[in-house]
Amino acid sequence: LQNIAADNIRSKVYLVPNDMTVDTGTHFFSLSPDGTLNEHWLTMPEGISFDNVQGMDVHPVDGSIWFADDNIDDVWRIDPSTLTVTLEIDFIADPETDTGLPNFNYNAMAFTPDGQHLIVGDIENASAHPNSYLVFGIIPEPASWILLAAGALVLLGFRRRR
Repeated sequence: LQNIAADNIRSKVYLVPNDMTVDTGTHFFSLSPDGTLNEHWLTMPEGISFDNVQGMDVHPVDGSIWFADDNIDDVWRIDPSTLTVTLEIDFIADPETDTGLPNFNYNAMAFTPDGQHLIVGDIENASAHPNSYLVFGIIPEPASWILLAAGALVLLGFRRRR
């Protein structure tokens, strides 16, 4: 296990092996506060396997688990409720010309505390953009907006009653 990220929403620590895909499927682990280690199996897009995970973090607002795979040059998101994996950032912008960020080795990934930006660091000296960081704006899913709005209405209603 090389990639570790804390989930403050669910009070867990997630551990992702460098090679997530094994003969029996794609998996990762969580460690609960009482020390229980759990293995989780993912619902994957067809034909995708992760064999060089190089960085991960947990979104501070919705608790989704984000990670990068250096071999396929993408950033992926795991929904913590359904364990479904979705592509979020594809670094190969144009497959016909292969333009994008080839040879990108991540190893550093973090969300800003408000969850509005994801910072991905490139530490590979031989990459196209050595020793640099990329900052991505994150747009919450509609469900996240609904939950935030519902929470605000409950808080507003609670304050009016006082």
